[in-house]
Amino acid sequence: MAKKRRRVRRSLVWTAGILSLVLIILAGFFTFKYIEKKNWEKEQEQRRAEVYSWLESRHNFESQIQAVSKPEDMEQESFDQLKTLALGSTDYSWVSAINDETEITDEMMEQLHNLPKNESGWSRLMTSLGTIPTTYVQMALTDDDRLDFALKYPEQAQMQTAPETLEESLETVPLLIQWDNRWGYIPYGDLNVAIAGCGPTTMAMVLSYLNQDPAITPPALAKMADENGLYVIGAGSSLEIFPFLANTYGVECVGFETTAQNIVDLAAQGYPIILQMVPGDFTRTGHFIVITGVENGQLKVNDPNSKKRSAQLWDPETVASQAASGWYFLKSE
Repeated sequence: MAKKRRRVRRSLVWTAGILSLVLIILAGFFTFKYIEKKNWEKEQEQRRAEVYSWLESRHNFESQIQAVSKPEDMEQESFDQLKTLALGSTDYSWVSAINDETEITDEMMEQLHNLPKNESGWSRLMTSLGTIPTTYVQMALTDDDRLDFALKYPEQAQMQTAPETLEESLETVPLLIQWDNRWGYIPYGDLNVAIAGCGPTTMAMVLSYLNQDPAITPPALAKMADENGLYVIGAGSSLEIFPFLANTYGVECVGFETTAQNIVDLAAQGYPIILQMVPGDFTRTGHFIVITGVENGQLKVNDPNSKKRSAQLWDPETVASQAASGWYFLKSE
């Protein structure tokens, strides 16, 4: 009988031990789940705060952009275009849809962190209207490569000095851009090299190459042209700029009839060519470009006002149909 009671007691002890272990495990499990839930809630609270902070920042940014007034001399279409660029084209509606009931996932946070910043070059340009003249704003709107140049107006508008030598290689005719930050704001006539300096810039490409002289720069030639009456107020560079500067630097300047065949033949022989362009693909008013060679029957162009147009090949007939005058250049004997 005593033996039986001992077995019963042992059985009860084992049962109690097992029950205690189960209770401990359950208590640990529920404690873990409770802590996990609290951590999740805390994380969601932090994420929601970050999302709401972002939305507030975005709202303030949009309000700042919307508050900008259109300058009197700017077309409404250009103003609207700039505003669109300043606000950006990214869809933020999914962020605005987040509320207190939304579970904010890791993927959503990663997407939020990868959204573009509110401030951009375009937004800085938008908020600088009135400080940066409309002419330079329009330059940037026409070609986004010019955006950085336009933004530098407040600090560089009074530029009077430029580098004395080119950095470009002269193994081939260098592509020089008239709105380059190195010299774009240098005065030329009543304007500057960026606005009116296609003549000096095209000649700098040709003469620096033929003479292998990096000291022949757009601002140096603009100064020389100015001093010799080769800038015409309201028109830009006189056509006399080409023979005058060529002769100054020991280079022959030869005018020719700008047929497609003539342009191709001369370019294929290695002569750098300058063409006077009428409104069309290269200009809305008047412009000068350099033909640097021929590739697969197409013309290689150095356009001092466009990196994009300079990066493509051009059909000779298209170019010739828009050329009013032309000159090719060779080193004098």
